[in-house]
Amino acid sequence: MALIKRVHQKPTDGRPPITYRIQVVDEPFFKEAANFMIENFLPTENICSSIGLLSENGGIETARVFWEKQVAKGISLAAFLENKDGGRGKMISCNVLEVERKNQEDESMKTIELSDKLKKIFQTMEETEAKADVYTLYNCEAFVHAYGLSVMADFERRGIGAEMLIARAEICKQLDTPVSATVFTGSASQRLAERCGYETIAELDITTYRIDGQIVYPKPKWPVIKWMAKRYF
Repeated sequence: MALIKRVHQKPTDGRPPITYRIQVVDEPFFKEAANFMIENFLPTENICSSIGLLSENGGIETARVFWEKQVAKGISLAAFLENKDGGRGKMISCNVLEVERKNQEDESMKTIELSDKLKKIFQTMEETEAKADVYTLYNCEAFVHAYGLSVMADFERRGIGAEMLIARAEICKQLDTPVSATVFTGSASQRLAERCGYETIAELDITTYRIDGQIVYPKPKWPVIKWMAKRYF
């Protein structure tokens, strides 16, 4: 699994044409992918920004370690600009992926000491995902799970996020894992997922969500996070 597709985009809304490739994140780019998520995902993602993960002592480094371990599993996707000669330019999008298997724990998580706020974020995700069993709903033994999709701000609203979700079909095909599921946390990402054929199987109102009696996400940008899934084939 290396190159997934090339996209040639014509000028739109006064913006110049671009060509980019979507490929699997392989070893030379593990750290770059983790850094990309730190710089582009954390500041704007709904629950990370609401809980203040960026300002937590150790929060950024814990997230970096986590993402590096996930991309090292070899199925995450990234989009890179290409120049006119086909040379690779900068990363403009990243989607961190892994395969979840029925009755199988992720051993790599046991080696990471999560920060307090990241623990709460993962607890939120787990409780949301527990509301609907993907294995039962889709009659599957495994599914492709995502831990964040981000597009660099300068390249937003050019359809790159949709192309990344479409490219996930190839990952599913090569892994013979037809189902994918993700918790989408913002209004834009939820609309994008719906346009790409994802259905909502569970949701959580984070404005009233509490851990140990305390509201976790004060003043989120969007009140509801959604556990969404799609069968690609």
